[in-house]
Amino acid sequence: MSLAFFGLLAIGGQAWSHSGPLNTAALEVCQEKSRSQACQYHGHHNDLYIGTCQYVSDEDLICVRNKPVQKLDPAQKNSGENPGEKENTN
Repeated sequence: MSLAFFGLLAIGGQAWSHSGPLNTAALEVCQEKSRSQACQYHGHHNDLYIGTCQYVSDEDLICVRNKPVQKLDPAQKNSGENPGEKENTN
């Protein structure tokens, strides 16, 4: 009986260790969007996260990354340019 208790305690401890505060940028970018709509946001280290909005609760959507993290040039983050867009020379 005590072995089963400690087993359940270990499983519960692992689940708890994966919980934590949600990324506010990932939540904010999906506030005006619907499920599966494309989204992207900037991380703390000049990273760009690209994904789709998915439900994190019954009502709240969060941007879930489904593409590789892109490193941004610091000047690009501040200028508002989108990575991957080519400069229009016409």
